[in-house]
Amino acid sequence: MKKLISMAMFLTALAVLSWSAKAQENPESVVTNLYKADKAKAVSDMSKTELQKYFSKTLADDLWKAMKTERLDFAILYHTDDDSDIKNFRIGKAIKTDGTDLYATVPVTFINYGEKRRIEYKLGKGVGGNWRILDVIYHYKGETFTLNEVLNEGDN
Repeated sequence: MKKLISMAMFLTALAVLSWSAKAQENPESVVTNLYKADKAKAVSDMSKTELQKYFSKTLADDLWKAMKTERLDFAILYHTDDDSDIKNFRIGKAIKTDGTDLYATVPVTFINYGEKRRIEYKLGKGVGGNWRILDVIYHYKGETFTLNEVLNEGDN
């Protein structure tokens, strides 16, 4: 009986790991899974380990530090403050950006209080084959800036 229970636990763990790996096997799934995770637990409340499921280690570390010191004054997934009215939310198809299948951009578009918004996620494929977000580019009212720029303000 103990062997049967141990085997069932092992197979369950294997299935979870397999699902987790498949869930990050393409750029769109990383972005989709990040938005889904944000509904259950806000990105601003995630641990470093949770952030590293979606973001590169460097970006996750910088993001976590900025959130803990309250250096970010907007929700990074929507480029909004806490007051938002998101409509027509859409995650677009990944565009491979280097011809080697190692880098891609995933566009996200939506309308917030009648204003069109566009956010682009720059992703890279890691050694294990999993995709991670390297940077986030915000386009708003003719201006463009990146999450890395915001996180590194004042570091120079």
